[in-house]
Amino acid sequence: MAGKNDPKALVASVLGNLGAKPNRHPDAGSFPQPPPSPAADNAHAPPADAEETARAAPAAPADVEAELHALINLYFELEEPAERDALFDQLVSYRSPMVTEFLQVMMQEDEDEFVRAAAAAELARRGVKEGLDALQNDLEDPEEAFFFVHAVQVLSEVLGAPFYDALKILWQDPNGDADQRREAMLGLENLDNERALADFIDFINSTENIDDMPDDQVEVAMMAFVRHEHTAAHGPLEALRDRIRKAVVDADERQELVSFVQEGIDLLVGE
Repeated sequence: MAGKNDPKALVASVLGNLGAKPNRHPDAGSFPQPPPSPAADNAHAPPADAEETARAAPAAPADVEAELHALINLYFELEEPAERDALFDQLVSYRSPMVTEFLQVMMQEDEDEFVRAAAAAELARRGVKEGLDALQNDLEDPEEAFFFVHAVQVLSEVLGAPFYDALKILWQDPNGDADQRREAMLGLENLDNERALADFIDFINSTENIDDMPDDQVEVAMMAFVRHEHTAAHGPLEALRDRIRKAVVDADERQELVSFVQEGIDLLVGE
């Protein structure tokens, strides 16, 4: 059983207390993306299970239901991926119990892991707990890097600002995957850039062990400062540069790190 200080347990705890809240639709690479959906009346309610969602969704007119039934049947007959993706986009534009059921089947049974992830994302947008759970699994134990990024993007979209704390846990996990920690930082910036910039300054100020400095994370922080013209980071970056100059490390490595931080400072102040 995960301990109370285990990052995965903390993330699961944070996510478990969040409700589904539509926000925006970030780019998710090659996944078929639906058009923005109207905000649901119960946008701030906890995620529903599939049966509750189906009961809550208004019944579509008979002619629309017939059209959806025909489109779903057609989807399974198509062989070209591009055609299936286009039809997937058309289907998920309908907030219908029939489409929700279709998405559940796709998430659970489709042999294509990318289609399963796309279905999970759309279920999460509809407030279906199964979709949120699938994305949380990708956040904690992704099959490959792409699915971690996708989970961060969709959970940020669906859960909004309250997701910040879960992402911060992932970023600050010292045993976490380096790529995932960087992606978590980018997610923090997208969710709440003011809070993220303040957290990034704290990170810069706390970077004392130059021999083990996570320069990839320092780079993400510096680029965020530059993107937002966050000149409050100027002093902390100069202090970090000066700590590097005094560090007892290989001379070539020291000069390389000094130049690296100085480049960030120059970009920030426009030199």
